[in-house]
Amino acid sequence: MESKRKSGGQVVVIPVFYNVDPSDVRHQKGAFETAFQKHQGRYGDEFVKKWRNALTTASNLSGYDLHQDAHGNEGDLVQKVVAYVRQKLQPIIDKMYAVQVPADKLEIDHGNNSRKWNWFVDGNDRIPPWWTSRRLNNDNWGEGTEIAEVKKEYWLHIAGEYEENLLTPGWTYEVHFVVKLKQDLEMERTAKLILDAPNGTSQESRENLMGKPRDQWIEIKVGEFKAQNSGRKVEFSLYASEDDTIRKKGIYVLGAQIVPVFFPRINMYDNGR
Repeated sequence: MESKRKSGGQVVVIPVFYNVDPSDVRHQKGAFETAFQKHQGRYGDEFVKKWRNALTTASNLSGYDLHQDAHGNEGDLVQKVVAYVRQKLQPIIDKMYAVQVPADKLEIDHGNNSRKWNWFVDGNDRIPPWWTSRRLNNDNWGEGTEIAEVKKEYWLHIAGEYEENLLTPGWTYEVHFVVKLKQDLEMERTAKLILDAPNGTSQESRENLMGKPRDQWIEIKVGEFKAQNSGRKVEFSLYASEDDTIRKKGIYVLGAQIVPVFFPRINMYDNGR
């Protein structure tokens, strides 16, 4: 109860009354009265008063009673409690996993120009196993995943964004672009990566894509930020356009992902197209 008070109500307490009358707990009658009399002599009035207040408060919360809610059936009581806990935890669980922003939800300059970009659907069995179904807006995967391929582009610019309030406040997240580089990759040596965090700060870095492995999905880290439920968006982009005389080609774009820093995943996947 102390944790619930200090958290401002964010900690959820679920009283479960197992073979005990809630009114006995509330008023410390029966066996509770006898137990408190013993504790009072051992621990003193101040400690016992806190325990009494905690039990009174807990007994007034919405909870589960073995006999009233489950007719004495322990299995039914457990199922009811589990269902309630899952309902409470689901919004938190939904925010624990990596969020995928697929290529068709990114802003790709000239992405609709078929001379510069090729779009195709690849089977999900050829997509990295760590690229989960947590797609933007919970889109349906269907039978495959749409992938963008750079065919001939002198101005390479890919950008995306995501609502911060859909993430867990207080958690730190990394943002990655997920790409595959072909053997015939052509571009300037480094790409510029920019992350504009919801708090107004900006991060910029450079990545040597020419030195990356070929023909396997890899993650290109853009930056990281701490979610603060500000109501703003995190924005991220990749540029390879400083030398517009160099034709860029040989890059597959799967999308971007926003990942809690503790999220376990495999960085590379050496199967598939």
